[in-house]
Amino acid sequence: MKRKVNRVGTHTLTVSLPSKWAKQQGIKQGDEIEVNEENANLVITPHQNKKAAKNFKIAIKDLFQLDPNFHAKKHMFKMDPSYIDAYLDGVYIYGFDSLEIDLPNIEALSYVQSYVKDHFLGYDLTKIENLKCKIENISEIGDEKFDIMLRQLFLMTKKLLEDFSLDMHNKSLSNLKFHEAQMNHVHHYSNYCLRIIANQMQGPSSYALWSFIIRLLQLYRNFSSCYIGIKKFKPDLKFSKEVLKVLDYTIEMFNLIYLNFYNYKIEHIEKIHHIFYDLQKPLFHDLLGNTQGGETYLWYMLGKAKIMLIYLTQFTIYMNLAEELKDA
Repeated sequence: MKRKVNRVGTHTLTVSLPSKWAKQQGIKQGDEIEVNEENANLVITPHQNKKAAKNFKIAIKDLFQLDPNFHAKKHMFKMDPSYIDAYLDGVYIYGFDSLEIDLPNIEALSYVQSYVKDHFLGYDLTKIENLKCKIENISEIGDEKFDIMLRQLFLMTKKLLEDFSLDMHNKSLSNLKFHEAQMNHVHHYSNYCLRIIANQMQGPSSYALWSFIIRLLQLYRNFSSCYIGIKKFKPDLKFSKEVLKVLDYTIEMFNLIYLNFYNYKIEHIEKIHHIFYDLQKPLFHDLLGNTQGGETYLWYMLGKAKIMLIYLTQFTIYMNLAEELKDA
């Protein structure tokens, strides 16, 4: 049978296993297999010491505290709810098969149910009893979707940047609602990609790829927050030509990073370096101190973004160097 070879980054190639064969062998996501070279052939056999299912039980009820005077999510916790979010994300990315959680009240249960739906592909609450819930994988998604979802992360970030720039130039927020609705998809794709890296990939380039995806997610969140915040800090949406020029440079850098990830060339690195140091940096140094109010807010967010873009460039260089050294 024929199988399609997919590419991750510039050098790493992946191929999916036939589902019928995998089921017959009892192979599931996260299992290990043996891959041995025999002349020009690769022989794949199931690993005899197959991983045991990862099941967890946790009680996070002490972190929840509902304030009777409020009903907003942020008042449901003794601490910032982002700690709960990070904990759940961490367990999912680690590769659990099922997770049992002990909760204090129906509001906390509702929060967890919503979070799982919005962040974990293929997982849902399968059992709810006496404020205890069980989260399980109900739709297995293999690593053959990794390349598709990583590219989707790129394309969604690219569209966000382009729509944000278009709206700022046109003094409009016409695309804001669309991108607010996209955030759940971004969480799905990024968590899935990180889960695959944590459980399926090894070697120096996997660390760089992990870091790359984290920075890509941060870049998306940065501009998503900027989109929402600009409505508060600069409701008239009137910006100087300089700040809009920096926004254009930011998009140009990102497009080069996207191109370079799938078609690595030193010329792309040189162009990114030129935009960052020769075009963007002088504008920041000369004009940041002279801006006020909402424009300062946009300058600040663009400043964060340009640092993230440099990190993305550095991790791309590292991934390609690691692969070249491995093949040497």
